[in-house]
Amino acid sequence: MGVSFIDGFIAATIVGPHLVPQAQWLSQIFGAKLPGSLGDRAGAATIAAIVARHADVRDALCRNGQSYAPIFRRTGAGVVVAADWADGFFGAVKLNASAWRALASSPSSMLLMPIFVFCRDANGNTVSATDLAMANASQQRLIGDGWRHIPEAVTAIRSYWIAHGQRTSVGQIPARVRR
Repeated sequence: MGVSFIDGFIAATIVGPHLVPQAQWLSQIFGAKLPGSLGDRAGAATIAAIVARHADVRDALCRNGQSYAPIFRRTGAGVVVAADWADGFFGAVKLNASAWRALASSPSSMLLMPIFVFCRDANGNTVSATDLAMANASQQRLIGDGWRHIPEAVTAIRSYWIAHGQRTSVGQIPARVRR
């Protein structure tokens, strides 16, 4: 699980239908034993960095997503690899799949497509890679640059849940702990 996966996972916990408590999403990332829990400085620094990124993503999305920028892995040639991020996002969706079903089964389900096309199947292939082989040149360009639509999709997903009474317009964190 890399940085991009964790970033996608964090985004879904923020924009999803219900608040995911910090202890729950951290335990999903690290398992039962959190790094740093036994005085490990590097582990504690890792947790602090992830919690800080969560706060940064939350704050950016609460400002209508205009400054939200996912962390995507890049190849040595600079090509964006959105699959890790998308797998992380849908990893968090699976934590509460029944609640997400309202969006997935609605006419607004297309909001998930810019993310879904980068998710991997059981063989490790992305949906977009399969589609790319069958697409014409203009479709290939659209799929290839599809990662550019993810920030807008994440913001739209958050707006969907707000409009359906699942999120407040100022974010998911109670006022007493908002920074």
